[in-house]
Parts: sequence; structure tokens; C-alpha cells
Amino acid sequence: MKGVTPVLMVRDLEVSARFYQESLGFSEWFRYKDGNGVLETVGVEYGGVRLILDRLAPGATMVAGGMELYIDIGAINMDEYYAKTAPKVNVISPPEVKPWGDRTYKITDPDGHPLVFLTPAQ
Repeated sequence: MKGVTPVLMVRDLEVSARFYQESLGFSEWFRYKDGNGVLETVGVEYGGVRLILDRLAPGATMVAGGMELYIDIGAINMDEYYAKTAPKVNVISPPEVKPWGDRTYKITDPDGHPLVFLTPAQ
């Protein structure tokens, strides 16, 4: 399988993993702990889209918002997905049809990473 798997640096892996799973419907793909048992990385996926959540190193500076992730969630009903997820997330913009023909819905995750979900416009 070819593709790109974005790695998002997060402050709290457990909080972020729970957010992606419980709020957005992703499932856990893998979990990695270092030799001391410290959780370092969690992989999540949704409909073939994979994201890696990586623990921000202690003392490191968090930089979020420099890049939007567009996540193609396939030919699902965007209004239903929005209704299911919007009460659990920070909505930046509700579903709307873009000039290029996709329907998008924009949120931010707990670390401020902007995520844009898209489907083909009906």
C-alpha cells in the first residue's frame, strides 16, 4: 500500500488517542511503548486513512496549525458525520461545498491541529 501517513506531535497521547477514537470514529491501529513502558506513539485509522500520534518530548515546544490535514472520509453522508461528531469537537466550519467540488467540515484536535474532513459533493 502506498500513501502518506502524517505524524502529529501531541502533548498527551492518551487524551489524543481517545479524542480520535471516541469523537471522530477512528480505531486504534497500533500502540508503542518505549523500554521503560512509557507510551510513545499511537496509530489511528479511519476508512483507510492512517494518522500517527507521537508524544511531544518533555520540554519541547508545540507548534500546531502550520498545516491543515485534509482527510478524505469517502462517500459517506457528511451531514450525518457532522451531527455525530460536532458536539464532541471544536468546529471551525460546518459542512460546506467548496468551489473545487468537495464538501468539507473543519475542526481542530486537542493540540490545535486543523483537520478538514472531505467527501465528494452530492
